Amino acid sequence: MLDVYKRFFEEYLAIPVVVGKKTEKEKFAGAEYSLTVEALMYNGVCLQSGTSHYFGQKFSKAFDITFTNRENKLENPYQTSWGTTTRMIGGLIMVHSDDNGLILPPKIAPTKVVIIPIKNDEKLLEEANKIADLINKADITNIIDNSDKSAGFKFAEQEVNGIPIRIEIGERELEENKVIAVRRDNREKQEIKLDNNIVNEVNSIMETMQEDMFKKATERNKEKTHTCKTLAEVASIMKENPGFIKAMWCEAEECEAKMKEIGGIKSRCIPFEQEKIDDKCISCGKEASTLVVWGIQY
Repeated sequence: MLDVYKRFFEEYLAIPVVVGKKTEKEKFAGAEYSLTVEALMYNGVCLQSGTSHYFGQKFSKAFDITFTNRENKLENPYQTSWGTTTRMIGGLIMVHSDDNGLILPPKIAPTKVVIIPIKNDEKLLEEANKIADLINKADITNIIDNSDKSAGFKFAEQEVNGIPIRIEIGERELEENKVIAVRRDNREKQEIKLDNNIVNEVNSIMETMQEDMFKKATERNKEKTHTCKTLAEVASIMKENPGFIKAMWCEAEECEAKMKEIGGIKSRCIPFEQEKIDDKCISCGKEASTLVVWGIQY
């Protein structure tokens, strides 16, 4: 299930995640163990984005849940619990969006294209409908904004809504047999000739935008991921540039609690991809046994 989480977050939401196991202190109460994907928000605060828990037979025995097995005997089932919640929507907003509103990755945007005639002109609206028909046939969801609002208002409104691509159609563009496509993430403009295959052009822009959003979030994660060997380093980084902290741990709960004294830092997970950055536990200085990713959380 954890692979499903990771793939969905990275390939669809364009959010890079750290995958690993929760410490005993942070695992789901009563579980044998808990696995997690952890994401980093724009401001360096962590978000537990999806968890998967293995219960063994603890809960089935406690609640007397049984089934008849192949030997026709009653047995307590082994149980798991997993799922993601609406917190991923909050994560999506806090990773990608800007001061002008939402920025939605094309793969998950309910409406992928907004077509805006600059004026309520019959020819412009006719061309807008032609484009809408073409991309509709390719299952690219879209709307036409032919309201009486000004062009600037329409642009701002669709930016707030996070629609990935805005197609502008003006009188001058129509005379030059082209339209202007604007990406929501970076406002980059691209001319599309009406003679071209507009479906291919739109798909290409969306594919590039999806990749660029993931790259941007990944680069930000790298900038906000720090390797620390002392508590003083942790305190300084969390004050100046909070994010993921990689530090060694001896697996003692008192050392985990000691980290929490620094701005409420908690262990996020014991990552599956281990590194040995030091021989000593960052908290007590004794021999360390594992690398842990730490951070402040929502």
